[in-house]
Amino acid sequence: ALRRAQLAVFADFVAAPADLELRPVTFSVLVVIAENGGLSQVAAGEVLGRRRANVVPLASELVSRGLITRAPSAADRRSNALRLTAAGRRLLEGAWVPVLAHEERITRRVGRGARARLLAPPR
Repeated sequence: ALRRAQLAVFADFVAAPADLELRPVTFSVLVVIAENGGLSQVAAGEVLGRRRANVVPLASELVSRGLITRAPSAADRRSNALRLTAAGRRLLEGAWVPVLAHEERITRRVGRGARARLLAPPR
């Protein structure tokens, strides 16, 4: 049941900003980079709860779309610093309205109390 719910939520998310070609994970990566410009791929993965092996292809996709840059970190040349490009900032700005509308649709379906419980930190 949880998997079916996840698929329904993801389908609604993808349909909301369909012209933006965003999936929940790519939107999340863009938000994390926007809020923490210059963080490493490893740090981005930690924030998102993703393994490094999964973050590298996501970053590569966003680089190829011209939404982020990936360059050696000034603090640690062994890691890459991620930053939004101007195109990435514009895409993220344009995504907020449909993404917030998506959040509201899902909240109406599950109820505010259930949403709060789902988003609460684990005990």
